Amino acid sequence: MRACEAASGERPTSAGSPASPPFVPVNTITAVFSYNDELNVEHSWESFADGTYAHSPATEAPPDGGRLRERGWYTTEGGQIRLWQFMPRSDCKVSFELLGEGGRDAAVMNGVRMEVVK
Repeated sequence: MRACEAASGERPTSAGSPASPPFVPVNTITAVFSYNDELNVEHSWESFADGTYAHSPATEAPPDGGRLRERGWYTTEGGQIRLWQFMPRSDCKVSFELLGEGGRDAAVMNGVRMEVVK
């Protein structure tokens, strides 16, 4: 998070994902979604207008105070979302649907309903 955003209390404008994806992000959204997996671990997905995303399971923080956080790039088109990461190298497409205008009600990714975090 940039210092200005942290000081102002504004939401960051990017996940700060490394490298550049092999596509130009289109149909990007600015939202935070959350869901619980089959082990009842809460996951947070943050998407940013610049086409970056951050995914974090809500687990106990490691001793160094950091938090597990996966960062990458995304694009949405034709009922799918493409998720791309530089490290570890990953590139996949899964089904994706926004519920409500711009996802204001929820989103469904790969069959999993994610609620909006307000």
